[in-house]
Amino acid sequence: MVNLIQTDTSINPGNSGGPLLDSAGRVVGITTAMLPMAQGLGFSIPLDTIKTVLARLAQKRQATITGVSLGVGGMRVSLDEQIRRTLGLAQPAGMEIVEIRSHTPAEQAELKRQDIIIAADGEVVSEPRDLQRLIRRHKAGEKAIITFLRGGKRRKVTVVL
Repeated sequence: MVNLIQTDTSINPGNSGGPLLDSAGRVVGITTAMLPMAQGLGFSIPLDTIKTVLARLAQKRQATITGVSLGVGGMRVSLDEQIRRTLGLAQPAGMEIVEIRSHTPAEQAELKRQDIIIAADGEVVSEPRDLQRLIRRHKAGEKAIITFLRGGKRRKVTVVL
């Protein structure tokens, strides 16, 4: 799933691809989609995502980019205060793995359903979008360090994306 900016700016058919401006007139995204059943509810791709993609395209001189994925689906879960104290965690939530896709880095790294991911490359993961954002920083073949909880214990695994 891609992180998008939700906006109440109208995006009419054929109108996507234009800039989304903030109140100071700065470009913050590119309009991309609307929900036809909702009045004036649109979505834009954030500017940092666009900059990352453009930089990769310029480096590779390619017309397309393939993304990387860990291969998990998950949901935000609250971390029990006792567990947080025992493990010295300040964060109130993590991302519980509810799905592991076949033939993916997560499966190869032996991550399991019900593991709770709390960090990727040392940065806090409190919900699925945090993990997606951190994993997307990588290129295919690069390694990421995933910190997770299993059975009340903190563990780390290195995955090749």
